[in-house]
Amino acid sequence: MREDLPRTTLPGPYVAEWLTCVADESSGSEAGAFGRYRSVLGPMVGLAIQPSGAAWSPTRALAFVENAQAAKQPWFFFHDPIRGTEVVGVGSLLPPAFTGSLAQLTSLPGESDDAPLWLGAQHFEKSNGAVAFIPRVVAWRGRRGSGLVVRHNVNRGVRDRETELALRLLDQTVVATSSRPSTSEVVPPVSLEPREDYEDRVAAARDAVAAGQLRKVVLARAVSVEPTPLHRFAVSATLAALAENHPTATVFGLGLPGGDAFVGASPELLVHVDGLDLETHAVAGTAARGLDTVADERLGATLLSSAKDRLEHALVAEGIADALGEDCGEITVAPPRLVKLRNVQHLVSPLRATLRRPTASSTLATRLHPTPAVGGSPKAAALAWIERTEPRPRGLYAGPIGWVDGTGSGTWVVGIRSALLSETRAVAWAGAGIVAESDPASEWRETELKLQAVLSSLRAEPLP
Repeated sequence: MREDLPRTTLPGPYVAEWLTCVADESSGSEAGAFGRYRSVLGPMVGLAIQPSGAAWSPTRALAFVENAQAAKQPWFFFHDPIRGTEVVGVGSLLPPAFTGSLAQLTSLPGESDDAPLWLGAQHFEKSNGAVAFIPRVVAWRGRRGSGLVVRHNVNRGVRDRETELALRLLDQTVVATSSRPSTSEVVPPVSLEPREDYEDRVAAARDAVAAGQLRKVVLARAVSVEPTPLHRFAVSATLAALAENHPTATVFGLGLPGGDAFVGASPELLVHVDGLDLETHAVAGTAARGLDTVADERLGATLLSSAKDRLEHALVAEGIADALGEDCGEITVAPPRLVKLRNVQHLVSPLRATLRRPTASSTLATRLHPTPAVGGSPKAAALAWIERTEPRPRGLYAGPIGWVDGTGSGTWVVGIRSALLSETRAVAWAGAGIVAESDPASEWRETELKLQAVLSSLRAEPLP
């Protein structure tokens, strides 16, 4: 564990144990064992990844989420197919959940370097802070291996009930085979802002850009959706549908205090840190997908040659590079390329750099947020415009969501193509970047396309 990171102080002795799955369920009576799981080497400090021994599958990960949601326990889900990483964590070691800035997330004494430590998200409006927690049980796998860690306070040798509950929820996934039946049928969405009002906002922002008050500003809007009668939204089924419908996106979910869940499938990497290696993506410029290959290629070629979209994209890449200037040496910016998603295609430029000094990914996520892809340029002027003109706060939409380990390495994506779910209502958001050449009707249609990414993946299940 790095010594330069601040430390969190926990009430009482604290243990982080690596676990392995054992076939003999009677092992629960053994010292240092947790039901069908037992310690690999006992308390561990700075050790390399050890295999968990427990069979990992998407079904088990989603079953863990489903169990945690039903038990009203904090949970986190992160499926990153591009970097080959999956993380699922349940139970919060520190009650209440952390609500400060991601930049304030701290290290823990005795932590393993490789286990995800903090899981969570930050609101778009930084003044509203973050929702983050240290999981009592976390399972993950990545390109360097997999692991299962339980964290608990030790009080006279007795494990606390919250940790035992999290482990029971995990244990129940051993027999999980599939999720409950679900349906994609929902009541048609209702815009929370009339189309005329949104297009008026776009026109006003376009005029402000033309007058030199802004270079770009991203204007978002929200829609509300309800399940059909006698149904409720199903979180785990929605996450599974997001992963199936968007196989190249990072699918994420976060269980919130009160029982709501924030879910989505983001195409936009905010920051990935592995040691001193850093990667981020500039994502801006959007077009629809074509009905056939010829039409799709024509739309992509038009996007690549669009002066309006190239300008919008360049502003994002420039803003990201400027935000990282003090932390990194030379920053390599790749030329824009097309990334084709289910119903839209984007201009994307990967940016890579080497950090001058060890810096936590959560700190860098705070420094980058919001990029011009979801805020605008110049940053302060764009954010002031958004605060003054958008009819409601964005909440977790378009904020960072991800994880950081004990060394500061980790991955954070931008929480777009997302929705806030309760059992009876989903609120989904989408935004469009406004520059001098923007057309209000076209920007409305762009947000409609983006909303479909999450609306088409919402799943509901019959009420019990």
